[in-house]
Amino acid sequence: MRILFVSPKWEKFPQWPFRFPQLAPVTVAGLTPAKHDAVFIDEFIEPVDFSADADLVAVTAMTAQAGRAYEIADGFRGAGKTVVIGGIHPTLLPEEAGGHADAVVVGEAEPVWQELLGDFEAGRLKKVYNAGTAGRFCVSGQFPRRDLIKTAGYSMTLDGHRAVETLQTTRGCLYACEHCNVPAVYGRKLRSRPVEDVMAEIETVGAKNIFIVDNLVYENKAYFMGLMKRLEAIKMKWFSVGSLKVAKDREFLEAMAKSGCAFLYMGFDHLYENTYQSLKNAAPGHYKDDMKIHDIDYGQDHIKLAEEYKGAVKTIQDAGIGVFGTFAFGFDADDESVFERTVDFALSSGLSFADFAILTPYPESPLYGRLKKEGRITDTDWSRYNGCHVVFEPRKMSRETLLEGWKSAWERFYEHKSVLRRLCEAFLPKGQRAPAY
Repeated sequence: MRILFVSPKWEKFPQWPFRFPQLAPVTVAGLTPAKHDAVFIDEFIEPVDFSADADLVAVTAMTAQAGRAYEIADGFRGAGKTVVIGGIHPTLLPEEAGGHADAVVVGEAEPVWQELLGDFEAGRLKKVYNAGTAGRFCVSGQFPRRDLIKTAGYSMTLDGHRAVETLQTTRGCLYACEHCNVPAVYGRKLRSRPVEDVMAEIETVGAKNIFIVDNLVYENKAYFMGLMKRLEAIKMKWFSVGSLKVAKDREFLEAMAKSGCAFLYMGFDHLYENTYQSLKNAAPGHYKDDMKIHDIDYGQDHIKLAEEYKGAVKTIQDAGIGVFGTFAFGFDADDESVFERTVDFALSSGLSFADFAILTPYPESPLYGRLKKEGRITDTDWSRYNGCHVVFEPRKMSRETLLEGWKSAWERFYEHKSVLRRLCEAFLPKGQRAPAY
């Protein structure tokens, strides 16, 4: 049979210059037996054709994609196609998603995809396929079908390849941040693929730059020390998500640099001391009653203790690893001064790059539950849950002030052309410079 995998279009940061393919749909395509014909449509690259030849349509949806995913699912069902929907948003809100699809995959696809395909062929498709308790997520030897991804339309290298390929080694998160729903989807334990399996997948990728889309690197230290030893031999650039804790571990930092780590995304949330207890009290049952120990020491923040944070950034970048700082505005402690102070820190600390988001209360996160209880959710259009819109009532400023302050942070940070140059050079071969602006 012919299976059409669809990644719906969604609004990203308008200031962000790069475009990479989504990993989830081609990962599920890689689990599909070779007897089936698989096709992948990324709506960022090409339009969705509701008359396309397909026996089964599989739609993936993060929260920001959910509204468009439902439109696509409804369109194909209206054309007589059978539609299955999965991803983070349907996992969190399966009843809502089920109103637009013939079947919903709740949780990870690996444990249930083969069963779903068999049931569909036998004419007994169930309404819900629930992966249950998160377990081992990789299937040895079955890698994402990157061959289904179109070449044109994505960010490219000078020699005509996609600038970055994405890869996952670990799922789960140890922490319980109020604004995050990752633990509700992937669990509170880290589950890692065998290093041999990861290296075998890298051999099939053929890319010079790989983004490891894990949530934690340093917290999975033993695993990554083994993986980085293998990466060191293949002379490839890689990027991932980390924390400033690596600045205090010289052995790990040196191993990262030797293995080709070009930069790490690092969150710089400035949660003030009086905020922690309210977050702890707000956490619902599916989070343990503990809070994240933030980057340097519990209870610190980069605005109040900027020099210590700047020192950590310098240590990491002196090792040859760029720090990509990520910032969010709209926490209850934030007032109108937060925008200027944050950009001041981002510039004076020498961050290689930065991005700025509006705090977003994603569904089933503790933050969403608290703000809903307080009557502060002002918008339930899921397409606006993407870090670019204000969907709740801030405590110390207006919604309009929050939106304009977010825009000004982007403009001020990236008015410095040297920042844009560093951003482009991150994806070039070592030693190659970007053209001057």
